[in-house]
Amino acid sequence: MSNALKVKKPTELRENLFETLEQVSAGKTFLIHHKSGNTIIQSEIEYRETLDQIETLKAINQGLQDYLDGKTQPHQKVTEHFKAYAKKRKE
Repeated sequence: MSNALKVKKPTELRENLFETLEQVSAGKTFLIHHKSGNTIIQSEIEYRETLDQIETLKAINQGLQDYLDGKTQPHQKVTEHFKAYAKKRKE
């Protein structure tokens, strides 16, 4: 993921749109301040990486919640289950 956000005003963005898009494609991320709200401009790759990180964090959180809810099995029990399954598949 890119380093710090570069801040631009809408007028700067308008004046340098193509240059800004080239910088975004190269990995820079911009924060555009506007009176109606702020906008982030980032590359598709950065966006997809952010989505992947969110999904990973959700999975970690779900695993933690499952552990706290007692929905887990000890490693030894899982190992025994898979060994039994593998033995059964060979027969």
